Amino acid sequence: MIDGPIEADLTIEDTEGPIKKGDLLTQKLVISDDEAEGASKGYITTWENWKYKSFFYTPDGRIARIYWELQTPYPLSGHYDYYYRENGQLEKMSSPDLSETRYSYENDRIVKEEEYLYFNDGNLYRQLTYLPGSSGNPVLLSARTYENYLAAENPFPLEILPNISAQPMLPGSYTLEEDGTKLQYSFTY
Repeated sequence: MIDGPIEADLTIEDTEGPIKKGDLLTQKLVISDDEAEGASKGYITTWENWKYKSFFYTPDGRIARIYWELQTPYPLSGHYDYYYRENGQLEKMSSPDLSETRYSYENDRIVKEEEYLYFNDGNLYRQLTYLPGSSGNPVLLSARTYENYLAAENPFPLEILPNISAQPMLPGSYTLEEDGTKLQYSFTY
């Protein structure tokens, strides 16, 4: 990705053989970040400890990455990457902290958002499902939490995407929170 224009001065200093220097010996080469001409490149704010956000775009003008920084109490930074379906709809947003958010559509509108949080070993920690609320803001529908993983390979792993295991190891417990009810399960194998 290009973040702003890149400039290079090209100069012909010497030639060999039958090639002779002409009158134009220098040229400026400019590579511009013009795929999102007129779109925001970033901003600085002090709201809730945010210090800086910058945006990077795909060649067709959709957001590809948002980089962020926090300044209080200690400097932190990270980014969110955005992935799109062939039809242009946002499919998911992911972060290097092992979380991702997936989007479901009806009639070209997002009707469900699912957030997946993972442990560092790649096992699913929590799945959060949101639906649009009456005010337009997402409302938490359910939370599923998997913990106490055993050091044993899971022969029937949960798959969020086909052929990609979200639980390489066996979960030892499962908690479902939905409609004001909290159900807790412990597993023995």
